[in-house]
Amino acid sequence: MLQCGAMSSAWLRGLIACLMLEAVFLINGCSTPRPAPVIVHEGAYDVVVLEPLSREPPARHPVLLDQQVMETILHGMYTQDDERLLQRLLSGRMPPAAVFSDEQIATLSRSLVAALAQASPHQQVTFRLSVPQSRGDETTQGALYCAEPFLYFTFQQIHRGQPQPPHEKPGRQLPDPTSLGSRRLIFHLPAYAGDVTEKKSANSLTINYVRIQQWLASRSREDTATAGRVSPLPSTADGETSRLEGKDQVPAMGRTPSLNEPIIRKDLEIESLKEEIRRLQQQLGTQQRDVDRLKSLLDNAPQR
Repeated sequence: MLQCGAMSSAWLRGLIACLMLEAVFLINGCSTPRPAPVIVHEGAYDVVVLEPLSREPPARHPVLLDQQVMETILHGMYTQDDERLLQRLLSGRMPPAAVFSDEQIATLSRSLVAALAQASPHQQVTFRLSVPQSRGDETTQGALYCAEPFLYFTFQQIHRGQPQPPHEKPGRQLPDPTSLGSRRLIFHLPAYAGDVTEKKSANSLTINYVRIQQWLASRSREDTATAGRVSPLPSTADGETSRLEGKDQVPAMGRTPSLNEPIIRKDLEIESLKEEIRRLQQQLGTQQRDVDRLKSLLDNAPQR
């Protein structure tokens, strides 16, 4: 009995020591101060800040990204009205709207790349852009963090950039803090055939930046190979002719974005129509199951 009592006493002392050690760890964890926000860039209408990461596990920071990769990603972000088929037939389809303008992309991409290069694993990048309007500033703000090979974008607010459709006017719905309404965030690169988004929601995008980086590198190699092909040296007359023709070709380069815009819209319309067809098929399948269930109930019901 004395031996049993000694063993129980030793077990209790060990348990108390473990509890005290765990309490010390908890106190030290709670007393660890959170890092203060760090301003990476602050302009008249835009700001980029490093803030504590609002998720677990930690991100994989710092990460070095080429600015061209970030510019390509920002260029591929659009908002698309999630219209029903009847609304589309009655009022026509609203074209997709770019989330960022070219001027915003030039500044924001540089700031985001710099922020990711100096972020710690426990920090995320937040950004806020304002566009002055006659009825007040329109704001786009969100957060970004990296966990290779993905960039995780979450938007708290996205400017509209175009008038509200009649079915979205105030008074018809609950307040929407994201200003998205019936719109959804989409990602589309017209020259890229694959899909670089792994997970989608109304206000967030998960983008595989490694695939975009590889795609841009392959395009650069192709352009270099094309430019490196041997061509005959032009004569003086040919050089003068090509110089004169070059003057006429400069305006043609400026027309390229306007030619790409209808392609982007058409591709987005096709994707939206595919989603609408899938949604209708799901609804028809649900209705068919309900009809089959009712038939089964009627067949099994006792006849009077």
